[in-house]
Amino acid sequence: MDSKLKILLGILVVGIILIGSWWTWKNYQPVKEKYCRQDNDCIFGWPEKCIMGCVHKDTPKRTPCLLVKPAPWSPYIWGNMPCKCVGGKCVEDKESFCQKACKDWKDSNCADGIPKSAFLAMKCEDKIECECLKQEKYKIYLRSRQFIPEPGISDTLRSMLANTSYKRMHVILQFYHIPNNEERSELSNLNVTLCGYVPNNAYFASIPTKYLTDIFNLSFVRWIGEILPEDKISRYIRNGTIGDWAINPNGTVNLIVEFFKDVSLDDAERIIERYDGVTNSRVRSINALVVTIPQDAIHELANEDSVQWIEEVPPPPIAEPYDITDITEVEK
Repeated sequence: MDSKLKILLGILVVGIILIGSWWTWKNYQPVKEKYCRQDNDCIFGWPEKCIMGCVHKDTPKRTPCLLVKPAPWSPYIWGNMPCKCVGGKCVEDKESFCQKACKDWKDSNCADGIPKSAFLAMKCEDKIECECLKQEKYKIYLRSRQFIPEPGISDTLRSMLANTSYKRMHVILQFYHIPNNEERSELSNLNVTLCGYVPNNAYFASIPTKYLTDIFNLSFVRWIGEILPEDKISRYIRNGTIGDWAINPNGTVNLIVEFFKDVSLDDAERIIERYDGVTNSRVRSINALVVTIPQDAIHELANEDSVQWIEEVPPPPIAEPYDITDITEVEK
């Protein structure tokens, strides 16, 4: 290559680098922060100033403004984050923000939503105590519903026990914390069987009905409540949208019925027979049966104390499509 051409190319590269550096310096140099004298001098800088955080109200807008996709709760934070003047600088008053987010969360009956998300996103639990957060610790999450029970024994459960001859019953047993080994021994002494964890701090449990009060009187037990039939049925069955693959021509349906772990599969099969059902196979890993049963018997089956969960069988696998040319290539 001609030496003059090399020199010209070198000058061109250096020029591009210099121009790029100048443009970057011009557009991305930090905004000089103005000093504040009072809280009224301060505002939250996004989106008006394109600055994330509290700044002096006379601070020029940062350009270019790099757009980001905000989280759903971000506008709530931008609109409610108070700013204050501390030592001549504008800073976020996070504690006041957390107090407002806590109040808004409480006003929504501690429901899931924007105030809750904003409260957690700003790690407000490290700054203030919030009643909703305390309650959240005891929120029970079932596949059918979510609720925060009041401490005690459910009135519905008491009513159910008054109208049953069962010596044992499966219930939801909630604790103030996950029981330790010593506390589990106390439960065992009352012949309580824990059958599976339920968020938060709760278990499906099999209890002797005569020891109901004794169990609740244990210092670490918070609540004892009923398992409803709808808690045991998948939403597709509840909504009447069972897949075609699970429905037989004679109107029966193919289901997976899971039983609590303290129920033997021999007893489970006898329960299925009472509803004119047929057991097709066993799934020992989850203590379940694959059954064929009349569709109108599902809700009655869910009333069985031994049943934990009912869902339709999964759809048959879909064959992978293939290209005939691929086979031809292999044959070659």
